[in-house]
Amino acid sequence: MKQNYATWEYYNPNPFKKKTTDCVIRAVAKSLGVTWDIAFDILVDKARELKEAPSSMVVIEDLFKENKTLPVKYSKNGQKYRLKVKEITFDGTLLVRVAGHLVCYSKGKYFDTFDCGEKSLYKAWVIE
Repeated sequence: MKQNYATWEYYNPNPFKKKTTDCVIRAVAKSLGVTWDIAFDILVDKARELKEAPSSMVVIEDLFKENKTLPVKYSKNGQKYRLKVKEITFDGTLLVRVAGHLVCYSKGKYFDTFDCGEKSLYKAWVIE
């Protein structure tokens, strides 16, 4: 039986199309449906309030603390297993935390500047 996988779509909303370490800004922008600049401002405002770096998981956790989360671990053949980005099957939008990275998933696609489909999920916030 063939498994349906989520597909990667190139996404770089950086106004100057820079490939930089701005995954948090990109993922928040896509998840919330806002521009890179607006996502940057949201993150900086929260970071200033918390006295943290804008890309810190403390900032992300606080921004999305009211959002539902999905389970990311389950048992596969009796072994503990973490879902991979490409294995997400959710009919909506998620902000997904993987090791050292943040990505947006929406309706069968994940959006990033590179294919991070093999990365394992640590947290997935439902964006409504």
